[in-house]
Amino acid sequence: MDSSLVSRAASTDPVGPIARAAGAAFLILATAVHFDAVPTPPSLTYLIALIPVGMFLLLPAATVRGLTISMQTILIAGWIALSSAWSFDPDRTSFLVRVETPMLLGFLLVAAALHERDVMRWLLQAGRLILLVSVLATIAIPSTRSGIWFGDETLAGWHALFPHKNDMGPFLAMVFGIVLVVDRRPLTRYGTLAVAGIMILGSQSVTAITTTMVLVAAWMWLQANRRVDDRLLAITVVSTVALAVGAAMGARAGLPLFLEATGKDPTFSGRTDIWSATAQAVADKPWIGYGREGLFFNPPNDLSLQLWREIGFRAPHAHNGALDLLLQVGIIGLGLYFVLFTSTTMSAIRSYRRGEDFGVFALIVLTSIFVASLSEPVFAGPYLTMLCLLRVMGLRLDRRADLASLAHVAATAPQHRFEDVRA
Repeated sequence: MDSSLVSRAASTDPVGPIARAAGAAFLILATAVHFDAVPTPPSLTYLIALIPVGMFLLLPAATVRGLTISMQTILIAGWIALSSAWSFDPDRTSFLVRVETPMLLGFLLVAAALHERDVMRWLLQAGRLILLVSVLATIAIPSTRSGIWFGDETLAGWHALFPHKNDMGPFLAMVFGIVLVVDRRPLTRYGTLAVAGIMILGSQSVTAITTTMVLVAAWMWLQANRRVDDRLLAITVVSTVALAVGAAMGARAGLPLFLEATGKDPTFSGRTDIWSATAQAVADKPWIGYGREGLFFNPPNDLSLQLWREIGFRAPHAHNGALDLLLQVGIIGLGLYFVLFTSTTMSAIRSYRRGEDFGVFALIVLTSIFVASLSEPVFAGPYLTMLCLLRVMGLRLDRRADLASLAHVAATAPQHRFEDVRA
């Protein structure tokens, strides 16, 4: 095999300045719209989703031929889209499929075409811009600081232009982690972290605050062990797991104090009641679920009204990533998600062991999704899009590493044959 050909194949094909600018514009605009950072009509979503189509038309033929496709992302997106066939709210499910699918495909196309450094950099810029807009909205619009009304109850906490504080908080926690990994300029890095931290605290979202704390600990661990050899890393992992178990036991013992300090009740603002009622609904329809957002949304169907009566209030969702996905697309959908999440995590670990920045970036984003999922439904929608984007980026880097390995073998093979002849 010609090693020069392998080396050229392993390198990233150029995409051209116009296509690269289109990809950057899409990542910034689509992130803001997809995560509901700003209120936008569905028509704008479709227009933004056209940007990657234009980018695709501008790509060189060599880049198009080498685009990475992930069957796992196609399978889970297809299953969610198919759920409109059995959804208890087919209009809502069909609407979400029409809005979310173009965004997902756009993110996947950009991830398959642009270099991973460009994708990470522009996601950082998107997060920073959304943070700026959120700060300005919080300062200028009093209603963004007063909470969201549910009946006669006001929920304290900032939410900016997001629908809810638990929409803004976990997103900004993820941005906090991205800034830690990607931004290398001290002034912008620490300035952004300080502002994001203030907004997260202002949201009064325990989910967001907890996620941010875990992300900081995870980033410090990843930085400390980045260049550790495999044997020492195994010891470190075992020690870390032991410490985590000890911390979990300590947290359980200190739960009453935590609830008192955060002003939460033992049901975690009614979450345990929601989980109990939702689990029963899942048991009644376990394999395929009730369709993407087939329950809980207005106008409510009969089963949604029954669940609200059992819970005692109008819960907007299941308040747990895995339980919410089970409710929507059943065991099959959750199984597809588990395979996707696991394979993405393994790809991120391989990248991390190769010393690539993407490895740390992906592990931080995956950690933010997992921690937030313990109390919020982040296994679908924009966070699923982020997971699919990471999967495509990881596949590209794995393929690049494999090609580099082949190039090394091709370059050293003649020497090995010569040594064998001499022997």
